[in-house]
Amino acid sequence: MLDGEFFGKLDGVLKKLDRNAGSNTPFGGIQIVLCGDFAQLPPVSTAGRVAQFAFETQSWKDAIKRESCIVLSEIHRQTDTRLISILNELRSGVLTPATNNILSNQYFPLQIPFGMKPVQL
Repeated sequence: MLDGEFFGKLDGVLKKLDRNAGSNTPFGGIQIVLCGDFAQLPPVSTAGRVAQFAFETQSWKDAIKRESCIVLSEIHRQTDTRLISILNELRSGVLTPATNNILSNQYFPLQIPFGMKPVQL
């Protein structure tokens, strides 16, 4: 995921390179195309700094107009409606009590064969 700080800096640099100096056009008037699942993991942050999503920045608000966005909403790789519902709740960060219960019941202790050391992530 593109870090918001980097996104803002890119906007600033391209504004300075704009041939129509002083126009303050987002990204110096250069057309940008952004794609991805913006409900995925947040940008990686460094110690002591909270990373910001690119879509939370003023640069995004200035450059990206809602009418120019295409949102893909049809799910193709899943057919189980319960799983789709759970995934959508996880994506939005708001779990119903029923989904929380389903996920909580999926926990089971890891059985490690004698002598095996699992990789810790």
